[in-house]
Amino acid sequence: MIGRWWVFALFLTLGACGWVPPAGPPEVDGRWVEALFVHRPLQVPAYLSGVTLQGGRVVADDDVDPWYPSCRIELADLAQVVRPIPPGRYEVTGIYREEWIVQRAPVRVAVFGTGWVAEGSITAVRYTTEFRLRAAGPADPVRMRCMHWADPEPFGQYPGLAEVSEALGELVSLELSDVPARGGQGRQPAGL
Repeated sequence: MIGRWWVFALFLTLGACGWVPPAGPPEVDGRWVEALFVHRPLQVPAYLSGVTLQGGRVVADDDVDPWYPSCRIELADLAQVVRPIPPGRYEVTGIYREEWIVQRAPVRVAVFGTGWVAEGSITAVRYTTEFRLRAAGPADPVRMRCMHWADPEPFGQYPGLAEVSEALGELVSLELSDVPARGGQGRQPAGL
């Protein structure tokens, strides 16, 4: 009897820890993503872990329009002081994608004079493409999360190269491999 409780307690403990799936190969829109290039210094505000870019400029988290692509470059932890992200090349080690339902509202539509009534819900999904970065030091960024809200059908998709470039503008860019990733012709990055 004690053996069953032990297994049950272990199951609850492991379940509470959560599981984060491993990052996939760094491929977007059929291209290998080699690195993230920061072209100009970025400042991470005090008490925050990252800086958000939208429309090619730095924006406060409260000013992000979720319906348009935005990217947040994050450090490993919070600090009480403003911290710089220096210009440089940061290697992309993997990509993780997720989606969350972020808005659901009941809707009732009636066409007067016809007796026709339809019920349903309006749903928005936040699509995220996370670029995991190899941090060489404690001040280096560890990830860049690019996201936007979209209707799940027919437009729902993860941010691709065009959406990421739109968010980053000229402040930051992605280095892409010359070799296509699909069809077994691209190189498989080491360590994945």
